[in-house]
Amino acid sequence: MSKFKDKIDKELSNIKATNKASDIIAKVESKNNVIPFKRAVAMVAALVLVFTIIFIPAKNNKNSFIIIANAESSADSATPDSKEITGDILNTENFVEIESDEPNYIYYNFNYVLDENAESTDLVKKYLFHSFNKHLNISVDGENIETITYKINKGSLSSYTMTCNNPTQKIIHVKNTSAQMQTEMSIDYEVQDITSFKFNPVTSQDDFHCNLAQFMVTDTGEITRETSNTSIIGYGHKDDNTLATEEEIETLRQYIKNDDMVGFYNYQNQIFKRLIDSITLDITITKTNGKKETQTLEFLYTPDVLKELPKYNDAIEKQQTLSTGTLSAKIKT
Repeated sequence: MSKFKDKIDKELSNIKATNKASDIIAKVESKNNVIPFKRAVAMVAALVLVFTIIFIPAKNNKNSFIIIANAESSADSATPDSKEITGDILNTENFVEIESDEPNYIYYNFNYVLDENAESTDLVKKYLFHSFNKHLNISVDGENIETITYKINKGSLSSYTMTCNNPTQKIIHVKNTSAQMQTEMSIDYEVQDITSFKFNPVTSQDDFHCNLAQFMVTDTGEITRETSNTSIIGYGHKDDNTLATEEEIETLRQYIKNDDMVGFYNYQNQIFKRLIDSITLDITITKTNGKKETQTLEFLYTPDVLKELPKYNDAIEKQQTLSTGTLSAKIKT
């Protein structure tokens, strides 16, 4: 191989790159030229190949849209129609934190009692969690995008959209799924800046927001489905399915029995991590010309470590779980 390269280099040294290919071939065809015609053509081809490799750029196979965490859009006062989206662009190399001031909002499962001796208004000790909502602060940016479709591999999605000209709140209800199914929802590209997303890793095959009956707990501890002027301290369901394993449920009960609620919240947070880290989200854009492109996000949950219990001001505040953490995501390759 090295001898062949040396010969090629020697022959190419007789050809100046500034000469045109036609000039080189013309010189080769002359009788006074000592280089055989076929060899010269081969060298010209080699030279052209070298220049082709150097000057023709590789094709760009990247997606034409980007996914942004913690996105904020602002309109220029001089040009109201122009918007600039700022935030952290998600990538394939590392996880990007998705900031959110909202805690993990817990729904309780009234079919699973953890501590029979707990007060009826102490929902944390009384009942196992049914599921929980986690805020999803992401946005898409690109050109000629008509719609965005979100598909989760486990659990459910929900969105909250407030129209600019109408204070009426429009909530899109999405069907829950098990791990063998997928849930998806689509929104118009133009309304994503006024749309808030949440996901819930519940595995029930019932309708989470529609058909699955939602119960409320009053400040007296009563579980009811009737709305009234009575103060509501929590929400939940009566479901035979559970996201926690039997071993995890018994461990939570043991923390309560030992009156170690710091350990309880930290252990429950590890259950949340197990559930969230197995979730992926497909984001598909449909362009105005009908073409579609998809990128898949992989979630990572980093639990906060609780060291002491805070002081509560009221019963409602007490129901907000102290099992909190940071949600991050990256593009799955």
